[in-house]
Amino acid sequence: MEKRNQKILIIALFLGLNATFFAQLNAQSCYVRLFDASGITPTQYQLDALENAACRLRDSLPTAFQNQFKVYDFGFYLHNENMIGGYPEMFQTAITQVETQSQYYLLFGKQTDPNGIYTKFWYALKMPTTAQFSCMTALQREVYKKRVEVKTNEKYAANQNAYFTYHEAEIAGIQELTKIISEIKDCCVANRNGVAERSAGCDGCSDEVASQLFQLQGFEKVNLNISTAAFANINTAKIKDYSFHKVSVGGQTDYLGEIMDSQVEEYNQWFSVNLLITSYPSLCIDSISGSNLDAFRNKEDFNCQINFPSGEGLKPSDIKITWNKKAGSWIKDAITANLIASLLRCKISRFLGVSSEDCFNVLSIPPWIANMNDMPEFDFFYAVYVDNLNAGVSISDLVEGYKDFGGSETAAAPDPEIQNGIDIISTSVALSVPTTGTLIGRSRRNPPNVEDMQHGTNGNCIGIINECMTCLGAKECITITEDDLKDYMRDLMTFFSKPPLESIAVSFAERFFNKISSDHYSTDLSEHVRNSPNMRNYMKIFGAALNERLKANGGNIYLNPIIEMPNNVRPVFGGKHNRWHGLTILLNDTERTDIWYMGNFNLNNDTKVWSADLYFEVTDHFGLDKHDAITYQGWDTGFAAWWALQHKKDYPPFRTKITIFATLKGKL
Repeated sequence: MEKRNQKILIIALFLGLNATFFAQLNAQSCYVRLFDASGITPTQYQLDALENAACRLRDSLPTAFQNQFKVYDFGFYLHNENMIGGYPEMFQTAITQVETQSQYYLLFGKQTDPNGIYTKFWYALKMPTTAQFSCMTALQREVYKKRVEVKTNEKYAANQNAYFTYHEAEIAGIQELTKIISEIKDCCVANRNGVAERSAGCDGCSDEVASQLFQLQGFEKVNLNISTAAFANINTAKIKDYSFHKVSVGGQTDYLGEIMDSQVEEYNQWFSVNLLITSYPSLCIDSISGSNLDAFRNKEDFNCQINFPSGEGLKPSDIKITWNKKAGSWIKDAITANLIASLLRCKISRFLGVSSEDCFNVLSIPPWIANMNDMPEFDFFYAVYVDNLNAGVSISDLVEGYKDFGGSETAAAPDPEIQNGIDIISTSVALSVPTTGTLIGRSRRNPPNVEDMQHGTNGNCIGIINECMTCLGAKECITITEDDLKDYMRDLMTFFSKPPLESIAVSFAERFFNKISSDHYSTDLSEHVRNSPNMRNYMKIFGAALNERLKANGGNIYLNPIIEMPNNVRPVFGGKHNRWHGLTILLNDTERTDIWYMGNFNLNNDTKVWSADLYFEVTDHFGLDKHDAITYQGWDTGFAAWWALQHKKDYPPFRTKITIFATLKGKL
């Protein structure tokens, strides 16, 4: 309610102050400054410079239009990102108000928001359509508006987007429009009957003009094999194909609107997107050119526009994905929207058979998915779907999941062993749990992962692939048996492991299938863990903490209290080598580690060198929580199968125990 009242207050202030400005300035000013929510008051020098530039623009118009044209400036605060006709709601209100005062206008909108003052410019331009302006095409009008926008933004960027230089940016835009007026007057010349005609060499709908528009709008180029055809005029709720071309894709030659119909339908299962297809010839039809298509472009969350040039053969065509900040959409932030738009752009490019080498802008999305070959086919849709679930897994989580499991299966060396002044003299596997010893240290995951050890038949399937392996996202439902789920999980174990750990991974899965829930003391796995640099590094880090405690205790190893390692310091078996060789799928992050002093402590009082026999017992859960299942199932459906067996088929998880003796040496 408070935000709504603030909004009403600002609109009221705008309308009230607006009237005051018009009453004072409308009779004599070329440049009208409306209400500015930023509170910034321009200097007289700035106002004079803007007034002079605006008057030169007005005077460049034919005499009949000069008194009907003004330049306006409006500053507003962006409370929300609701759009009306492609504009923020407050700016659209300003447009409506300006249109009651001037028949023709250039309106600058200066956006202030939580990120700062004047963080973005908005533009509205209305030019005459009669006399000399009558020969302007809708395409030209769109180009002219974009030129003003680009020149203004370029000047503002050159001034480091400093709000106190806004007047220089607006003057640059005004000067560009003045130049455009001169071009129009040279192009559109009145004949003996007073009707405007194009002068020789002046084409309002040339390929050059159209190419300029797409370049100004930031379209990218893709090479497509096109052929001329009759005007398509394919017009559906999600697709408008207004091209004069067919395109060859995957051995099929047809109108692109027909070829991509099923693709667009598939995209719309996850979010709203429409497809606009134009060509240089179709842009010459005023009724489907310029701003006439804005309503369609702004209708859905995302708009994809593809434009064909003139001619036939392999031609550089234009493509752009635009995000519309729609009220009520689940896509709220620009980071998520840009990621989805980039992925959609890449998905469409792959469908069209375009090389993916330049598919991603690695400056705006993570470089580890810059190569589409590193990403499963469905990940794009899956990321969008998961982000919309409110299941506790975000696109950022999926990004981290891709870092964990993404990339090709290439040879990778184990992590290097740290050198911190602690030496490991020897290690061995404890074949049984020792009955003596003194607890001197421990690591704990805090908070513990309780869900890993839960099981039952009433797990919430939302977010799990195929709704616990049944229907989600499939055209037809399929029946998945428990044996199928087990096969998926076996494949998971073998996919993310190599001999000799592969047989251990399979044995863990079989223990799970046999519902053996008692603690599993795996001497075979302990043998591999004790030689892992990840475990050895943990031992050395604990040894360094023990060394500091011995210094403080005068060499007394019987510690009170025991050493509590920080929450982020525990044995973790990640990295590409462990991911593909088996320790990640078997252990990854661990739950707790207890360290016991087993006797045989030696301290040389002269050299201060000490050694001690210790016992490390690492505990992990061979179970899966929903967060990890959703995060990683995009890489292998075995994760979803594992979760379904545990939480829908009541297969109990078990605790894995790693038991290692180690002799450490340090120096006080």
